[in-house]
Order: sequence, then structure tokens, then C-alpha cells
Amino acid sequence: MKHLTIFILGLAFSMTSPAQNIVVTIKPLHSIVQNILGDDLKAELVIDNNASPHDYQLKPSDLKLINSADIVFFIDESLESFMGKIYEGANKDEKFIPVLRQEGLNLLPPRSEEHNHNHNHGHNAVDAHIWLDVDNAVAIANITKNNLTQIYPESGELFEANYLRTREKLKQLDSYLKSQLEPLQTLAFITQHDAYQYFDKRYKLNYIRALALNASIPASLKLPQVMRKNIETNDVKCIFSEPQYSNRIAKAIAADTNINIGQLDPIGQNLVPGKALYFDLLTDLADNFQECLTQAS
Repeated sequence: MKHLTIFILGLAFSMTSPAQNIVVTIKPLHSIVQNILGDDLKAELVIDNNASPHDYQLKPSDLKLINSADIVFFIDESLESFMGKIYEGANKDEKFIPVLRQEGLNLLPPRSEEHNHNHNHGHNAVDAHIWLDVDNAVAIANITKNNLTQIYPESGELFEANYLRTREKLKQLDSYLKSQLEPLQTLAFITQHDAYQYFDKRYKLNYIRALALNASIPASLKLPQVMRKNIETNDVKCIFSEPQYSNRIAKAIAADTNINIGQLDPIGQNLVPGKALYFDLLTDLADNFQECLTQAS
């Protein structure tokens, strides 16, 4: 009888839960999707190492994972460049969900014409780092819920309940970040590349410029001299590098101008994938801003 009960419970669960054929490309998006799925269901992650989505090379196992998926969430093929041929080659199959093209998002254009011309980070010249705005995370959670419900209608109530919980947690995160970052709003900083405007504009941080608008293209060796006047004029407190790229130029500029050097990570390279990652990612960004902008030079 015990074995029969277990079998019946397992059968009931399988009838109300989707098969694990859900694929997500990058860690922050994966975290949001995982929050909608909950603890008992799992989304597969494509980029689970330290690679940048701009130049990630798909492995055969990645292709197998994507091809066998019921649904694939990604930001946009201009961010995850490896998705371009797959998405177009599949005639834009409905199982592919380019989140950047969905309704309800707050979208920002690239911060300069030079950025737009040299490195389009999103569809139709949109900055694709949309997850760094908490309101966009709420919208992505809603997009996720709606698309999962279309594929797995039997689990719609589960997804709705998880969405409401996730939305409340995101509102609490936003409130915490606002209180932490408000004292930093006048302190100027420079980044390695322009990946953070959704974050710095939301919390009214004093971004000055980026060393390179495309972090995958090496900055000029003359950049420290070019930057010195800009740093002095704006009383820049900190320059931020990124773990995915060399910090050689950033270190040279920090040493040349006697400003602090910190590190920002828009992807969560060193964070463990899962429900907590998105919240840890934004909290770490705020902590790193606070540490670098307020420490004595």
C-alpha cells in the first residue's frame, strides 16, 4: 500500500508539473525564470561558466539542450550572439522567447551615438542589460509566467503564485537598494564598459563615462592620458573593472590619477545559479558601489 501511495502521489505531481525542458541562456535571466518555476522544477542554464554572452561559443551539448527544449528564454541575439543563427534558422520558432522584444519593459537606448554605431547591445539600438532595472525584473517575471503557462497550462496556478511572491521580493529588494545607494548619488565614477545604465539611472548614481563602449575591444594605450582631465574635472572617485575582462587599463588609470579601483559584474560570474542569484547580483552591485565610492583614496 505504501508503494502504491507513493506511485499515485508521483503520478499526480507529474500531471501538474511541466517536464524539465526549459532552457535559459544567462544567469540573471535564469534566476528570474527559476523563481517562477519554484523549488521543484528546474530550468537548464546555457552559460554556466565565466564566459561573456557576447562571444560565448556553443558546445555540442548546448545545441542539443536548446534543440530539445520546450521553451528557450534569452535576452536578444545581439547580446547572446550565439542565438542569432539558431533563432533565425528556426524561422523564429515560438518556443524561443527573446525577452527584449516582449511588452512591458522599460527600454533605454545606448547612452551615446558612438555606442550605437560601434556596438549595438540590443535589438534596434536598445541597451540589452535590461535585468539591471528591478521594474524590468518584475516585467520579465510576468513574461516568464505567461509564456510558461501557455506551454504548461496545467501549472498556471503554480506559476501565478510564484510570480506574486517574486514580485513582492523584488519590491523589497528595490526598497533596500534605494536606501543603500541614496547617499552615493553625488559621487562620480567610471566603468569599464557601459553596461549599467539601467541600474545607475534607477538609483540616480553619478555615472561619468565608460573606458570602452564595447568591453571586448581593447582600449587604447593612450586612454590613461585622455582620461586624466575628465577625471579631474568631474572629481571621479572610482573606476570599475569587470571580472570577464582584463583590468590592465583600469589599473593604469587608477594609479595615474590616484582614484579608487573597484569591480562590477553585471552577469554574476562568481555567483551560484539559482533563485537567489538575481537578488545577490544586485545586492553585490550596490555593495561594490558603496565600498569603492566611499573608501579613502
